[in-house]
Amino acid sequence: MRRKMKLRRLEKMRTGGTRTKMQLSIPMPKTPDGRVYRYSPNAEAHPRHFVLGDPVVGFVADPDRAVRIKYAPGTPGTVCPYSGVRADDAEFMHPDDRKAAVKIVKQAALQDMQDAVSDMLAGVARGSKSITYKPAARRSKSRPRFGRRDLMRLLVCDCCGRDYGVFAIALFCPDCGAPNLALHFAREAELVGQQVDLAESQGKDRQELAYRLLGNAHEDVLTAF
Repeated sequence: MRRKMKLRRLEKMRTGGTRTKMQLSIPMPKTPDGRVYRYSPNAEAHPRHFVLGDPVVGFVADPDRAVRIKYAPGTPGTVCPYSGVRADDAEFMHPDDRKAAVKIVKQAALQDMQDAVSDMLAGVARGSKSITYKPAARRSKSRPRFGRRDLMRLLVCDCCGRDYGVFAIALFCPDCGAPNLALHFAREAELVGQQVDLAESQGKDRQELAYRLLGNAHEDVLTAF
């Protein structure tokens, strides 16, 4: 009687398809603060990479700001924060996450096959006086772990409350698509104020440091405008 190979690990990931052609679902690795990597399908939207978190619980937008919303928050689809291009969520999968998913599936499949071979050999020497076979203890390898990090500028959309992170300045919320340049300007103003406060707190023996902090603050003012 033909025995079917048991695929215990792969079956746990299965969400559809047939036994020989499975559809698998792999949770995406997250940053320490629970965000996932996203990557714009628009090749011109440098640097393309951003992170996307969950909506802030209980967030209520100011009606004057909510009018900037282009797409209903939470609906399928993602907006590139750098260019405003909107596409299916799947098109924003980060290449690193795709590689991570393949590695997880490969390891699970390999361990399932190793277990299957061990099962087939389990009774190979049964009844034999000249041959003995004792399988080694099975040891499951720990699931691969993938390092993820949050980006330099972490924001919460003031229109829909979606948490996200970008490099430098991005012009749109990746959830509702609202233009959010004002949000970045407010953050720049906050950082400039912090630099000025830090410069003013330096003693006479650290005047050079204070001078440099103020110089950086002036440059950031120009950058903001």
